Amino acid sequence: MSNAVRFGRLLALVAVAGVNVWILWTFHDQHWYPADEGNYAHVAERILQGDVLHRDIQDLHAGLINFVNAGAFAAFGLDLVSLRYPLVLIGVVQALLVWRLFAARSIILAAAAATAATSVGIIQFLNPTAHWYALFCTVSLMVWLTEVPRESRVRIVGAGVLIGVITLFRQLTGVWIGMAVLVVTFSERREYAHGSELLLSRAILISLTFVLSWYLVVTDGADPGGIVLFASAPAALLILALRSVRLTNRTTALISLQLGVGMLVACAPLLAYHVSHGSVAHWISDVVGASLALTQLPFFEQAWFGILPLLAFVEVTTSFDFVRIVNGLYWIAVALAAAMNGVLAVRAFSRGERDKLIVPIVASFYALVTLHLNGTIYLYYSVGLSLVALLWWTSHASISVRLAATTVALGICAVALQFHAAQSSLRRPIDALRGRRTVTAATATCAPLPRSHLRIEKAECEDYYRLVNAIQLAVPAGSTIFALPSDAELYFLADRRNPFGFYNTALGIRTATDVTEVLRVLREKPPSLITFRPDDKYNTPLSLRIMDDVRRSYERVDTIGGIELYRPRPDLRRNMS
Repeated sequence: MSNAVRFGRLLALVAVAGVNVWILWTFHDQHWYPADEGNYAHVAERILQGDVLHRDIQDLHAGLINFVNAGAFAAFGLDLVSLRYPLVLIGVVQALLVWRLFAARSIILAAAAATAATSVGIIQFLNPTAHWYALFCTVSLMVWLTEVPRESRVRIVGAGVLIGVITLFRQLTGVWIGMAVLVVTFSERREYAHGSELLLSRAILISLTFVLSWYLVVTDGADPGGIVLFASAPAALLILALRSVRLTNRTTALISLQLGVGMLVACAPLLAYHVSHGSVAHWISDVVGASLALTQLPFFEQAWFGILPLLAFVEVTTSFDFVRIVNGLYWIAVALAAAMNGVLAVRAFSRGERDKLIVPIVASFYALVTLHLNGTIYLYYSVGLSLVALLWWTSHASISVRLAATTVALGICAVALQFHAAQSSLRRPIDALRGRRTVTAATATCAPLPRSHLRIEKAECEDYYRLVNAIQLAVPAGSTIFALPSDAELYFLADRRNPFGFYNTALGIRTATDVTEVLRVLREKPPSLITFRPDDKYNTPLSLRIMDDVRRSYERVDTIGGIELYRPRPDLRRNMS
């Protein structure tokens, strides 16, 4: 390679890095989703205050996301915007990793893929969620498997480490990526075992197929359309692997052992943390029991993925408005991206073309995260990687095909940035479908909230100003409030303590014994203020039972933004004194 070519590649890399830095920094402090922001901030602050995760403060995630967020607070201060800085960092590094995947194949595709991973990904739901960190680690895994030679002893162990890290960010994502890595590593070995020598590999692949099938049956988030779009390809890949893999039991055991060692290495620090604090049982209860309880809540039954491309098609074919047409095309593309990649991956796998399938297979299994909960948020968690995989398929095509793919990808990025990035969480689905912006450069934003310097439109923050002000006036610093069923952002923004080790009653109160314990605390150490959101999706019969008891001892003093505020009745205040 000549010096001129090297210099040209370096300039292209610098340009792509600069574009991604600009995109991420432009949007990093815009938009919020108060419930999620509050949950993550509340848990992170409790950790900094000395609480032991899962023993003293509940969370559904396995732990790494909470320590990352706590580290962000320690480094940048107790402000919601502090949680965005690590997102900017991983977003830039992720774009460079995607560039690395493509750079040896096509510079123009590398630029398009790196930009798409950001534009149709992290900035569409800027939130310190575990999903973005799991996605970053998944891209890192793709690069690792692609670049480390197959004969290297550390390749599969390293993959196990990354699977373990992904799992410690988000358990279910770790399961899907673990499946993908097993399919990849089993399929790339050329062995021809027969009979009983196939038992172990087939047992593992059958087990994986059963786990995926069981999930699709029991989860309420997987509607038929979503299963077709996001789950059919991973299921087909597992079945094809079951038919074609001919690994000996010894090779299968060796691969499994190496992955297991890597995962154990990743889990060792967190396991040591819980062993030293006597919180292992609480850890398991939260990441298994409470996580499963979450998926059984009624709002997981909202099914619409299957009709999204149909609605978008109607917009394209019945409208003469340019904005509606391009947004209809955009939604068709993002809704079908995973399915298109899946079809290509299944086709290539069935033909025995397995050497170039690391990126498509991993992306296909990663798309399963979308089925957890119907909605554009969960679609954005996976579609960036699906678009990267689709570009991957064109990397050996002619220059005209690569230019066409790049043009389409950059068009999708342009629509995503212009019409959908940093839009209000209150925007109606029909507005999103038609590309109607509710937040523009002219939209009035809030002055900073206490402990939040995010740029938020007034419609989303005025109620929080009033709520925080009411709480701080009514509750002395250091005293407790209780937010039912789930408004952890009030603890953080108002800087008032939570009397319990949970922030969401649907997850922390699951039995009659839990109710009894909560009522005991409310009687013996009553909070100075209780807030209740009657129409919250997290309300359950148990939270409503607690509120029945609260109303006997507390009186409602105000309602702000749909949240009822209760203070102790005079006799209870005398007892508190």
